[in-house]
Formats: sequence, structure tokens, C-alpha cells
Amino acid sequence: MRLKSWRPIILKDFRLRVIRENLRTLISLAVDAEISRLNEKEDLYRQRRINHRQTPSQWRRELSIYDKKESIMKTLNSSILRCSEGSTCKSREIMPLTQDILTLDKDMVWNPLLRHWICINCYNFYYKSESAKRRLEEFLKQDDLQ
Repeated sequence: MRLKSWRPIILKDFRLRVIRENLRTLISLAVDAEISRLNEKEDLYRQRRINHRQTPSQWRRELSIYDKKESIMKTLNSSILRCSEGSTCKSREIMPLTQDILTLDKDMVWNPLLRHWICINCYNFYYKSESAKRRLEEFLKQDDLQ
């Protein structure tokens, strides 16, 4: 997403909130299924490698599977399905759930400085004030200079 400003996505209509949660759940289940399928394939190639029966083309396919899994996980972590604050997510304090289902029903805010989504609870705690946003921007500029 190429937005240059903080963009909250807040739904007030109950029906739309239910639809959003259901869509996020479906996408999350599809991602889990795909990762499980790739894990099974990777395990087969790994067993062949351990038994010293793997050809070079199978080795390349195993690496390709690993790259696909890594790409999916990277995309998932920066998607609107999860709060990118991870273990420091403030929604975790309200409801101690796993990261996969913690923010499926939450309103999210686009953080243009870090280019990821955060839940509304983290936004209110970490970035609500303009001074906090400025500090983050200054920190990122200093990091770019080094």
C-alpha cells in the first residue's frame, strides 16, 4: 500500500464487521492450508536429502518451496490480517489469544512510516499523538542515515 498518511479502517456497521471477520478467517484458513501443503512437500524432499537420494533438481524444488513459504509468511505478517506489533500487541492484554486469531475482528490502521498494519489498540497506545508519530519518523530518518 502506498498511502502516505495514517489510515484507520474502522467499520461501525455490525453486518460489515461480521463480513470482515469471516473474510479474514477464510483467508487465514487458506493460508494455513497452503503452508501445511508446502510443509508436507518440503518434508518429503528433506527425507530424500537425509537418505542421500535427492537429485539436484529436487534440491532446487525444495529451495523453491522454502522460498514460497517464506514469501507467504512475510506477506501474512504485513497484511491486514495481523497486527504487526507482534508480541507487544496491546490487544493481547485484552484477550490472550494467538496472533493468528487475535486481530481478526479488530479495526486496523495503516502505518505509512513502517509500511504495515497495526490494530486500533496499538495505534491508540503507541502512535495516537502527533509527537509519537514525529519521534518515529525522526528515528527512521536517523536509521536511514547510518
